[in-house]
Amino acid sequence: MPVLRTLNALLNGLFGVRQTRAAPAAKTLPAPRAVPPVVPVTPALSPQPTTLEKMVQNAARDGRISAVEVTEISNRMIQQFSELKGANGLMAGAMAMTESGGNTVWVDPNATRFEPGFMRRYIEGKAAEAYGRLRGFSAKQLATSYGIGQVMLQSAIELYNRGYKRFGYPSPYNLQKVDAGIYFLLAAQADIVKRSGRTNESFVVMSYNGGIGANNTQTQNHLRKYLDNKETLKGLV
Repeated sequence: MPVLRTLNALLNGLFGVRQTRAAPAAKTLPAPRAVPPVVPVTPALSPQPTTLEKMVQNAARDGRISAVEVTEISNRMIQQFSELKGANGLMAGAMAMTESGGNTVWVDPNATRFEPGFMRRYIEGKAAEAYGRLRGFSAKQLATSYGIGQVMLQSAIELYNRGYKRFGYPSPYNLQKVDAGIYFLLAAQADIVKRSGRTNESFVVMSYNGGIGANNTQTQNHLRKYLDNKETLKGLV
């Protein structure tokens, strides 16, 4: 037996045959311990303004506003406020140029214009004047137009009473705000369409200037200025 073991050893050495041991099984490492994610603490934020509010804030930031911005804000209001059906944003921008922009692209939210003819025709000696006094307005204030669209205070009160109440009761201060000024311009457009049943652009523009159905030298001149301003504005929007 010792001789046999010796012979096997010699043969293994001669032919390079080695007996190998099986590799030890790999050790299984424990799974890493889960670390909870770090959640940053976000400070509470004040409610963000709506897109329309942002548009108005941006437009009013330097005290003046362009007819392009009037058009964009008008389009957003028409989308959001169902009572403005029949109004048109591009018309509003061109009308603002005609009314408070001096036929330029920059319009004035603080513009005012006293209309003595309007006061004689619609205010003096009539219930409107007493109504104005009841609300704290003078006859002259009722016969003055205000803001981007140069809407008469008396007309704005009538629009409010017919359901255009989105930005509160009209006042000289209110009509000189960008949002209310544009809203009542659009409300006047929509009201003309609703009451007359007519959507013709020339009819609406002349009615805005002189009352529903007005067609005279004054309103025709106003229409020509409006159409020129609209062509200018179309190249910018």
